[in-house]
Amino acid sequence: MSSIVEDLISPVLQVIFVGFVSFIPLFVLHAFGEGGGLLETLLILLGIAYFPMAMMAVVVLGQLRAASPFLVIPSIISAGGYYWVAVCALVLLYFLESLIMEMIGGVFIIGTVIAAFLGMYSLMANGRILGLIYREKQEELDWL
Repeated sequence: MSSIVEDLISPVLQVIFVGFVSFIPLFVLHAFGEGGGLLETLLILLGIAYFPMAMMAVVVLGQLRAASPFLVIPSIISAGGYYWVAVCALVLLYFLESLIMEMIGGVFIIGTVIAAFLGMYSLMANGRILGLIYREKQEELDWL
């Protein structure tokens, strides 16, 4: 690592920022005291669908403003079915990770090691899937 800020801190802050942007409508809903029900479920699903493309845009373009809905929503539409298959794969991956952690998360030391491995694997698989989408739909996205 050449710089802790560039190699570790900046990517973590990018993920937090994109997560916040992806779920702003949900945060607004809860800020006004509303919660539960169909609207909350819909906003959660929208955030889940928005996050991967927003994260990919921020990483590829290297700017936080790339998480803007004016860039992300047209990009989701341009990516088409590939994107929705990837979102389903990512949701399945995180579901399986949660299921495994529920089963073995409480095991002393081994549970912690497995949790770290699964978290790392999930992040790498997420990046790989998004990278494949970008490579396949690079011309349609027209980011660079």
